[in-house]
Amino acid sequence: MLDKIFDINSYNLIEDNDNYYFFRALNNGDLEDYQNKIITDSNNKIIKIRTDLERYRETPKYTKDTNLSIEELIDHIKPNHRYDTNCISLSTNANVAALYGREYYKDKYVIIKINKKEINKEVIDAGLYLLKKIKKLLENYKIKEIKKNNYIDKDAIYFNILNNKQIEEKNSIINKINSIDSNLIKDIPNNILIETINNAFLSLEFIHYKSITKDKIIEIDPTIIDAFSIIQQLPINKERKELIGALLNRLTINKENILLENNINIDNKLYYLAKSKLRVLYSIDLLNEITNNKYKDYLSQHKNKLYGPEPNIFSKENTYKYKANDYVYLNINEKNIPILDNINELNKKELESIIKKTRN
Repeated sequence: MLDKIFDINSYNLIEDNDNYYFFRALNNGDLEDYQNKIITDSNNKIIKIRTDLERYRETPKYTKDTNLSIEELIDHIKPNHRYDTNCISLSTNANVAALYGREYYKDKYVIIKINKKEINKEVIDAGLYLLKKIKKLLENYKIKEIKKNNYIDKDAIYFNILNNKQIEEKNSIINKINSIDSNLIKDIPNNILIETINNAFLSLEFIHYKSITKDKIIEIDPTIIDAFSIIQQLPINKERKELIGALLNRLTINKENILLENNINIDNKLYYLAKSKLRVLYSIDLLNEITNNKYKDYLSQHKNKLYGPEPNIFSKENTYKYKANDYVYLNINEKNIPILDNINELNKKELESIIKKTRN
């Protein structure tokens, strides 16, 4: 019942056909890890997000071998939360992440990509998890009179997060907690438990249990978090879906840093392909200038199949021959074709950056 009411697709997520995308404002622990190069590679790219427990210096309540419990989740989310849990907070909402990043931290963000097929294994809906566990615990109590809880969270004015059915179900469980005399969970006052539930939903919080690895992490700058924030304020329709696709494509395909990270050592082709493509863009600019843009659309139409002369990639009697257009073969094999496709999407500034970085 609760799983259906709080279905993940009711949360206005950013998604594509294969993945859900969650947001994280890097907190003070993350930023310290970043500055100390604990979570970055040689190119200063983030390759890991650590748990609070991994940074903890005292005797912890939890260990790296702990399985998630309601107590650990509450310890992570509650006011005055503990710093020795295996939980890493994510949000489905870019607006929430941006507010946290700008109010409490340093305006630095990552997106965490989770395959839809692995969603239930990789992340936990914090609010739903709490409600399910608490509803089960409440079965042990005979409640004669339901007392309405008067707790009001001022942050609730910012986002219309839950639908009416979800609000009704959440408040029903909260009112039952408020109607019992003893603590529902040992050592956790009921008012703190109620506040924790509300915090989980107000942050649209999902929990990644234990550290997050490189393959799930996409670094973004504040302009990207802003773009996603605006998209999540739009009506859910075809246009919104296309805007999401365009922005995700920009992040996962067109960024020169991803090319650098994945392909810098592949047959030394990245450098020469970038040089070749940059020659094309400069030449098109020149031709547009001297023809007063008369052929701008025509040149743009053919741009992706044009390559500036570079001895290392123009084929003569070389082993590999890839037909770039009717007149030119490139000396690249099949594994280089994705690099070529990505190179074609870069602008001059991004190409210049690749050339600089691959020769420094």
